[in-house]
Amino acid sequence: MDGKEETTEKIIDGIEMYDSCLKTSDSKKLLISFVLKTRLTKSAKLKLKSEYASVDNLVEDIKTYLLTKKSANSLLSQINNLSQNNMTIRPLAYNTAQVENGGFYI
Repeated sequence: MDGKEETTEKIIDGIEMYDSCLKTSDSKKLLISFVLKTRLTKSAKLKLKSEYASVDNLVEDIKTYLLTKKSANSLLSQINNLSQNNMTIRPLAYNTAQVENGGFYI
């Protein structure tokens, strides 16, 4: 794990895939131990518990503590900062509306 959101999501996907293949509780405990000891950064280890009763609990905590939560304000700010061909979101949206109405604006 390198602290990137994409890497964390891939680890979650891998954990869930292996969990679905494992049948016994002993093998699932080994999966939990493997992830906790070999797939996490030191920072991530500090945010999570040292033991988990189930894989689902581990995945839930990884999602809660290691993935970034995006608030509505954060998403709105990102949308307002979008640009295409040096146009911000407002002129871009205006152009799109003009094209839909049969006109074109540059």
